[in-house]
Amino acid sequence: MTKRQPRPKQPKWVAVDMFTGEIVTDSRISRVLLRHREIVNVLALICKMLPPFGGDGQRDWSRMTKAERGMLNRCAKELREASATDEQIEAFLGWWYKCDWRGAEKRQTPGPWDVVKNWSRYLNWAEGTEERDPAQAVMRHFGFEKWDEYSEYLAEKLKAKQDMAALKAGE
Repeated sequence: MTKRQPRPKQPKWVAVDMFTGEIVTDSRISRVLLRHREIVNVLALICKMLPPFGGDGQRDWSRMTKAERGMLNRCAKELREASATDEQIEAFLGWWYKCDWRGAEKRQTPGPWDVVKNWSRYLNWAEGTEERDPAQAVMRHFGFEKWDEYSEYLAEKLKAKQDMAALKAGE
């Protein structure tokens, strides 16, 4: 009978939890938790929701309200499940100020839910798969490539609608 060979020891992965200051060791849950906390931090940064500093000069996450922490955690979970990277989340702010009317016209800072609700729009824009002009998207939806053809089609539809209204009025 042969003895089982022990598995070779792999180097431990260790990090410090930014919220509690505790040491986090190598486990899947710890990695997920650490990734979640990283997303929370980046999200809080772009939404200008970072907690105030504590007496030790570090951000004191316990000084945030429960509603703020809950909102950041819920939105971070959704972004983590969507495989968002820190770089993408940081770049969202540039898209917000360029493409969203609240950022472009009113200069509002996005809230965490704004990031989550507009994530697909941002990714489509970033990847270049977004239709830049909504009117052109509608035109292409009806199978037209040129504005003249589409305008003629709309004029015909309008005339047909007016003819139907006149026919109904004459009855």
